[in-house]
Amino acid sequence: MASAAVFAPENAANPEPGDLIEIYRPAYQHWALYLGDGYIINVTPVDEGQPASFSSTKSVFSRKALVCMQLLKDVVGSDSYRINNKYDNKYAPLPVYDIISQAQYLIGQEVSYDLLGNNCEHFVTLLRYGEGVSEQMASAADFASENTANPEPGDLIEIFRPAYQHWALYLGDGYIINVTPVDEGQPASFSSAKSVFSRKALVRMQLLKDVVGSDSYRINNKYDNKYAPLPVDDIISQAQYLIGQEVSYDLLGNNCEHFVTLLRYGEGVSEQASRAIGAISFVTAAASACSLLGLAHNRARQRHF
Repeated sequence: MASAAVFAPENAANPEPGDLIEIYRPAYQHWALYLGDGYIINVTPVDEGQPASFSSTKSVFSRKALVCMQLLKDVVGSDSYRINNKYDNKYAPLPVYDIISQAQYLIGQEVSYDLLGNNCEHFVTLLRYGEGVSEQMASAADFASENTANPEPGDLIEIFRPAYQHWALYLGDGYIINVTPVDEGQPASFSSAKSVFSRKALVRMQLLKDVVGSDSYRINNKYDNKYAPLPVDDIISQAQYLIGQEVSYDLLGNNCEHFVTLLRYGEGVSEQASRAIGAISFVTAAASACSLLGLAHNRARQRHF
């Protein structure tokens, strides 16, 4: 109890029993329900290896989860959180006694877990309101209806930013996987062109609509005529395994396009990187030629005088 008391003053949020807690992980939001005295209830997926069936996109993300009672401070760790009873304007919360008693009944039990349709947010909203809801899923459906592109799981998504193209891979139900560079400041050495662009990236599962924003996108499996796509179940299961992990990131040799093509084909390729390397080689060659011309010119002048 002392550790929970120490944790509380360091955070602005002071939850009440039955409150929904939104925890900000680097790659996603985790949800829990506050029980009282510093404790929460949440679900943690149980790793059962590869799912037995890949008959649908959702089955790839389906597995079991364990209902755990834990200290809020232990679950939050070094991340941040807030109280977010955002559905109270649409659903009437159940009596606190009913919420807590049902939560206590479930502690230690295994429940079905579906990353896209029955996840940690569905679990805690079911406890608070008697109905499992997720705003993210609804917004994904709205976005899909507003866009003509209808990607299939495993498709490559090319997103047109003002200055470059960002690449993602479609998972299903409005979600994509992509890499976002982790800002580690200036690289220690600028001895080569590649070192300037080398850093770490985080593998994230996000809603396609959130990543696209106000930009445009298209399905672009442009390498299919050169490389055979892997089976969809292999693509998605490998993608799921990588979510939340940090990977090396190199703008020229291991960028967002390399990442998604490696998932789709088993080989990382990038036309953009090839063009950029070619441009850098041309500039380097031109600079070298200019230096040689300058040196020759100086020697000629020295001979003249």
